[in-house]
This record gives sequence, C-alpha cells and structure tokens, in this order.
Amino acid sequence: MMKNNRNSEDNKMMRAVFGVALAGAFTLLLHGCNDEVADPASMEEPVVDARVPVEKLDAITKESVIVGGRLYDNLFIVSTTVPTVDNPMAVFMEGYSATPPGVPPYSDFIALSGADLPKQYRCKTCHGFGYLGSEFSDVGIMDAANNKTVEEIQAIISDGISFTIGTIPTTLHKYSDYLSSADIEKLATFIKYGVVDIGDYIYAFGPVGKGNAVNGKALYVGNAGCSGCHGATGKDKDFGGGEFVGTIGQKDPDEMLHKIRFGQPSAPRKGSSAISMPTIYDSGLTTQDAADIMTYTQQLPAL
Repeated sequence: MMKNNRNSEDNKMMRAVFGVALAGAFTLLLHGCNDEVADPASMEEPVVDARVPVEKLDAITKESVIVGGRLYDNLFIVSTTVPTVDNPMAVFMEGYSATPPGVPPYSDFIALSGADLPKQYRCKTCHGFGYLGSEFSDVGIMDAANNKTVEEIQAIISDGISFTIGTIPTTLHKYSDYLSSADIEKLATFIKYGVVDIGDYIYAFGPVGKGNAVNGKALYVGNAGCSGCHGATGKDKDFGGGEFVGTIGQKDPDEMLHKIRFGQPSAPRKGSSAISMPTIYDSGLTTQDAADIMTYTQQLPAL
C-alpha cells in the first residue's frame, strides 16, 4: 500500500510539467473548445445526471460502483483482460526525463516501466485514493465526477486522450485496447457515483479523519465485522512488512477509506469465498459510516 501523497514534495518538476499538460487535456475534454463566439443562449451549464450517494443507488448501479472501485484500485486483479505492454505514459516519461539537460531522471516513473505492469495501470497510481492526484500527477478525477455523465466518462476511458509535450506525443487511457466494455462501464460508474470529495471526510493536516471515532469503533467490532479478520487491535492481519490496519489508517487514510468502502480487490466479485475483504455497502452501511471506521482505525496501533 502506498503512503499518503497529498503532502509529498517529491518530483516537483515532473509534477509541474505533467500536471500542466494533463490539466490542459482534461480541461478541453470537460469544457470543450470552439473558436466561434458562443451564443449567450447556449452558454447555460449543461445538465449532468445527479450524483447519488452509493448507499442510495439501486442494486445494479451500486454493484457496478463497487466493482468499479476495485478496478480503480487494481484492475490486474479484478479484470479478466489486462495490458501486456508498458503504459504509454510510463514510456513517455522515461523518454522525456532523458531529454532536457539538467533535469534529473524521474526515477519513480521510470520504475513503472517493464516488469511492474500492474502498478503502471492502476488508476490510483496517478489519480490517488483521494481522487486529487498523486506523486506522479496533479490531475484528479473530481471534475469528471462532478461535470460528466457516466457515458462521457466511459468514452474518455475507452477512447483515450492524445497530446504532445514538446515534440513527444503520447496517449493516455484508451483502455478499450485491453479492458472489456463492461469493465470500462463499471469504472466510469464508479468515477461518477463512487468518487467523493475527500475533504468532507479527512482533514488535510495530519491527515486526520473527520469521522466519529466512537461510532467507528462500534461498527468496527459490530455491524462491519472488521474485528473478525483484523482483531480488536487491528493486528491480526499483517499486510506485509509489519503494516496493519492502524498503520494504513495513520499513514494513508485516503487509501483506508477507499478500502473500507469498496473492499480489497479480488477476483471474481461474485462468490463470497473469493473476496478477501468485503465492501461496507454489503453490510447496509453508508459512506459516513466508512469515514467513522477509518477515523477509528487511526487510534489503533501502527506497529
């Protein structure tokens, strides 16, 4: 699991160049461009389908959001079709980092090329578990969630975004090359309905959860059933390298909140025996309940 990235100071130059380019690309996609003077009557805000809390969605849409949340986390585990070549953006950054004199290699991005294909293609690698970007990119997905329909988001994921920095062209996404249309639809549905404003649940300083830890504790040992696997102290299950529930809760509450809401990616979603961690929505709980549990996990021992 990755560390919290919102306060990261790494790769400032890469983030600036990459962020400006992607921000421009997404701005064009979100707002369009037209050289003609717009008719004032046509300048009204487009009507976009309302964002409904996950717990209030119909059963079919809710299931799509849950699977989409897991695809966002790690499509290599959830999807039945996965990429077999390097992510074009990783290749692009490797070439770009060697071009400008005096610019240090972007070792983090170069490390994504080659053998580490799952990390290259995890949506959260660039967009983060807080949906506001990561150490690799300042471009989040909140604008798409707020201003695009599911169908429009689906088209962006499927068809990709092509642009050039300097003389080097690249294409982002174009997931139709290796994901099924059903998976792309689920991923788009997650972005539309599953993405939340992380600031509603987590203070940037610390970062510290805004939830009710008392209710979170009651749910952790009760309705949500977290203690059944992780234990009362959160130390019954080691995620690797001596990291436990409290470790992730304190180090990366964005990730903890996402995992509590959508579960740990596993394949297939159907069949409870194959799911390593269930989603909170299967227990009839809400996003606020998830935030309460996440806030409580920050009180559990990290070591």
